[in-house]
Amino acid sequence: MTGLVAHLTNDKWFLTLVHKGELVIKRRGRVYRKGKHIGYIERGYWRLSIWDREINKTRKMAVHRLVYITANGLIKDPYLVINHIDGVKTHNWPSNLEAVTPAENAAHAKLTGLCVNHPRGGDHFSSKVANSDIFDIRRKYAEGKKECTSTTLARYYNMSSECMCKILRNTTYRSVITGYEGRCLKVLRKRSGK
Repeated sequence: MTGLVAHLTNDKWFLTLVHKGELVIKRRGRVYRKGKHIGYIERGYWRLSIWDREINKTRKMAVHRLVYITANGLIKDPYLVINHIDGVKTHNWPSNLEAVTPAENAAHAKLTGLCVNHPRGGDHFSSKVANSDIFDIRRKYAEGKKECTSTTLARYYNMSSECMCKILRNTTYRSVITGYEGRCLKVLRKRSGK
């Protein structure tokens, strides 16, 4: 079973428990089983973990997803995620939940201040190279001089050839825009004969 099919199957299984009355969702989005509030908090979200006897396995689900599909039906688009409109992860009442794309969810988190921009590139605490060095590396390599190879640059900046190639291919330090990324790729292709 693919991940998307498994996700939909899990949604249906939990929704069936609600329809059978085995799980009861109260007005504020709390889930009860046999009269007791159930669930646990993981990474700030209420979650459920229930044993499925048929497959002999524990099924898990975020409470906000269960509350949303109980109120609105199964989500047709498997790529949609559930967003808390007020930004509070434990507020699981139906009017506070909406189905959005991951990009919309990330934009909402940034807009409401839930997502902090972490330092990237040479500004990151574990970076071995400064942003100005990335600029110089890409500029020197893009000039295409024979003596300026990825190996010589790696030695000069005291890093492995593999790390240097990732910088030149723009697979690492992508947040550092130098304007030389395209030219570096052309030189790499030319030197590798592709």
